[in-house]
Amino acid sequence: MVRIRRTCQDQWEASPAKVTSRFRLSSILSSSNSTCYSPICGFGWRLKYTINTEKATLDLSWDPYLCHSMDLGEITVSVQILNTGSSQKYQNSYEGLRMSSGVKSLCSGYTKTQKRPIEVVLSLSFDSSIGLSFPSPQPRANNFLLEFLHASLTRPSPADTKLYLYSSRKGHQATRPKPLFVSSNTLRNF
Repeated sequence: MVRIRRTCQDQWEASPAKVTSRFRLSSILSSSNSTCYSPICGFGWRLKYTINTEKATLDLSWDPYLCHSMDLGEITVSVQILNTGSSQKYQNSYEGLRMSSGVKSLCSGYTKTQKRPIEVVLSLSFDSSIGLSFPSPQPRANNFLLEFLHASLTRPSPADTKLYLYSSRKGHQATRPKPLFVSSNTLRNF
């Protein structure tokens, strides 16, 4: 069976506006010819792929699908196909496309020579004149927070320090203490 899946979430770049999707095609050595679609990505586009099992070839197309009626100006679609573990590679760009253009063939007759999976990288770049802007990616969590999370999942209790917070005040004196348990390592790195 042929299967295409995402290898990671879409990467959104702010300037210039660009969306990159990555896929892995499990195998094109199937018992029958087939046409399938990737998971939906970006604003709603997807990849259409057709496998010819007799020739062990792949035809790949970009399908605007849910966003075919969006007016996002001219788009540049770039595709890379990589055979994992080998130097075999296909790369091409198509400029001046529009969402309303419909399905666009990106690659026809790509021959797969090994039984390893194929990596497909699809990037859509948008013209700056339309003013499209994506939010900047969120910063990655600090290592000490990741270590704390890992410790909380693998150890009975990662908390080794007890602090008191006071939830009310009576005159000039704090009252009603509440315990707060934390990791001393997290406190040091905070």
